[in-house]
Amino acid sequence: MDQPSMWADLLTEKVVDGWQPSAFGISGNEEIAAHRIALSMGNPFTGVTWHGDPIPNVDYEIEVTARKTMGVDFFCGLTFPVGDDFCTLILGGWGGSITGLSSVDGIDASENFTRSYQRYDIGTDYTIRLRVQGDSVRVWLQDKLLIQVEREGRLFSVRPEVEPSLPLGVACYNTATMVSSFRIREL
Repeated sequence: MDQPSMWADLLTEKVVDGWQPSAFGISGNEEIAAHRIALSMGNPFTGVTWHGDPIPNVDYEIEVTARKTMGVDFFCGLTFPVGDDFCTLILGGWGGSITGLSSVDGIDASENFTRSYQRYDIGTDYTIRLRVQGDSVRVWLQDKLLIQVEREGRLFSVRPEVEPSLPLGVACYNTATMVSSFRIREL
């Protein structure tokens, strides 16, 4: 069995300029620096999108450490490729606790089978690990497997308002966020 490649840190001084503010229209401020992305509260969205080196669309893993610093809705909307499609992992949506994938088979995280309710405290770091393979999408929160979706027969998509996050981005909604780690590796 092949060993996974080494993690590529997307928040180092060398590559941090690959992140650009997402074109959400009226948004909060984005502060992009080595080892940190600070997203202030937007109206309603604030986010950044990766415009650096191309990223894989299958057989890869992303690990993000983020925390909510203010607000009551999602502090991490992680948009990512799933083969030729895209999807968004939502942490703390629809009032602060809904976690899931938007969208699977055209249904938002608030209503589809990936939905769970999690507590996200202000000021607490949460580590999210997301793995996209040929047969599945899996998500861990604080090292606990939270979501596992078989890809066969499923349609993955994003809501129109998060399209500025394509192909890879992180956003928040009426909430302020601090991202302290963002790594990716091929499997």
